[in-house]
Amino acid sequence: MRPPAWIPALPRSLDQLGLPVMLIMDLAVRQISLRGVCTIHLLSNLMKLPLELAETVFRRLSEQHYLEIENRKPAIARADLERAVAGYFVSEHSHAA
Repeated sequence: MRPPAWIPALPRSLDQLGLPVMLIMDLAVRQISLRGVCTIHLLSNLMKLPLELAETVFRRLSEQHYLEIENRKPAIARADLERAVAGYFVSEHSHAA
């Protein structure tokens, strides 16, 4: 049985969201920094993303040193607020200019 035609397919990559990837990362950093501590599951719920995409966001932000993953089970990230606010927002917005 197929789902109704009006239900869109779940995106399988960040590119399929139809938003710039940097905007998605920016929103994720804001959500994490507002809470200080965030799980992949919570980020998924907050941003209405499939868990796989929330995990991709976590991984990219961790690789770029915008957050620190403290515990892998469950994955918890603690935002480095100084770096996230001063470094991320300034450097990303200065590149856009």
